[in-house]
Amino acid sequence: SPMRVVASVMANVQDLLDFGAKHVLIMNQPPFHRQPVAIPFNNTAFLSSVVATHNTLLSRSIQSAQAAQPTV
Repeated sequence: SPMRVVASVMANVQDLLDFGAKHVLIMNQPPFHRQPVAIPFNNTAFLSSVVATHNTLLSRSIQSAQAAQPTV
């Protein structure tokens, strides 16, 4: 689920910060539903929804992390 993936990403980011990282680049999920590999799924609405949910959760998590550690 997007929630589990984002939690995992943010846990890994926190590990990097704990080790002293000051700059971390976090990429969002590209529009998977537009990739040729997604065509056989024939469910662009669902895939689009999953990507949007992931990116929204990731953005909110990054904002929370930035608020908690404004020097990073």
